[in-house]
Amino acid sequence: MGDCDFENSYTACGYSQGKEDDLDWEQLNTVEKPSTDPWIPTGSAFMMVNTSDRYAGQRAQLLTPS
Repeated sequence: MGDCDFENSYTACGYSQGKEDDLDWEQLNTVEKPSTDPWIPTGSAFMMVNTSDRYAGQRAQLLTPS
């Protein structure tokens, strides 16, 4: 799994969403779908959690493969 990155589906590399958390991770690839948001880097692939309109103490878990 050393060649896994977020340019491919995160599930293909063994990552998964936590089941006992409050928020979900979103996978973004601006090479495939450019973003209109200026803070998102062009030509990048990454995972993010949108915390807009959320409250302190909520969690988002991204589980990594062993």
